[in-house]
Amino acid sequence: MDYAYNPGIPSYITMPSSVQDHEWLTPEVVDVLKKLPKKVESTQDVVLLRGKEKEAITPDTNTGGYYQYSQDRIVMILPGPKGAILISATSQTDASEVGKKGCVVGEDKDWNYLYSGEKGINKMGLGWVESYMYYAYSVIVYVEDAEANVVNVGSFKWLNAGWAKINMVKSTHILDGIKRFSSDFKEVLEAPGLPETQVLESIYSELQERSEEELRQRVSPYLQALDDSNALKTCPSSFRSMVTSGEYLQQMSREEMVRVIMLEYVKENIGKEALISSEIHRNEGRTLASNP
Repeated sequence: MDYAYNPGIPSYITMPSSVQDHEWLTPEVVDVLKKLPKKVESTQDVVLLRGKEKEAITPDTNTGGYYQYSQDRIVMILPGPKGAILISATSQTDASEVGKKGCVVGEDKDWNYLYSGEKGINKMGLGWVESYMYYAYSVIVYVEDAEANVVNVGSFKWLNAGWAKINMVKSTHILDGIKRFSSDFKEVLEAPGLPETQVLESIYSELQERSEEELRQRVSPYLQALDDSNALKTCPSSFRSMVTSGEYLQQMSREEMVRVIMLEYVKENIGKEALISSEIHRNEGRTLASNP
C-alpha cells in the first residue's frame, strides 16, 4: 500500500511495463489514500473507497499500440484470518482514446518505451488501423499472511479491444499481460535496494518543479544511450530517425521526461541496468536526483 497505492508515487514505479501514466480524478480519494497505510495498521475496520481515474498504458508487446482511458475504481480493505486483505477493482465502460503507435525498445524487461502520439499500430499492413480498448474490467486481490511474512496476490482481467468494433483479444493476450504486470511488480517490491517511499515521493515532487529545459538536459543522455545500444533496431524506422535527429527529445512531454528519470533511478537502485546514472544529494532537507 505504501508504494502501489500512494498518490505521491507514480504507478509506473511498481508497474513499469504496464502503466505509462495514472491520475486520480477524485480529489477526496487522494486525501484518504495518503492516510490509509497508517489507518490500516491501527484498526480492523472495513475501508471502502470509490473513485474515478485516468490511465495510460505502455505499448502492447504485440502491436505496439498504447491507449488512454478513464475508469472507475474501488479499493477495499478487509480484516483477514492472518492479516489484511486488499481488493482493487476497476471498470472501464467507455471506449478509450484511439490507439497510438508506440515501441518497446529492446526487451520488455528493460522498461524502455517510446511514444509517437500518432494514431495506429505497428503491424505490417495495419498501421492505419484505428484501434480502441472498448471496455475492460479487472480485480486484484492481495491477501496478507503475517505469520509467513508474505502477501499472496490473485489477478483477474476481462478485456474487449480491437478495431471496427471487433474484439481482437484472446485469452492468451490477457494472460501474457497479467504475467507482464506481476513479474515486474514482484521484482520491484521485493528488491532490497528499493528506495524508501519518502525518498521516491521527494524526488518525484522535486522533478515536477524542474523546467522542461532542465528535464530535457537530463533525458538527452538516455536517448543517446538508446541510440548507441542498437536497441532501437526493434522499433520502426520512424522512431529511430526521430531519436537520432533529436526530434523525439524536443517533442517529449514533461510527464514522459519525468517518467524516464524516475524509472532510471529505480533501475539503478534495484540492480537493473540503467542507461543514465543518478545520484541522491541531500541539500537543506530536500532529496534531489541528478545526473553526475
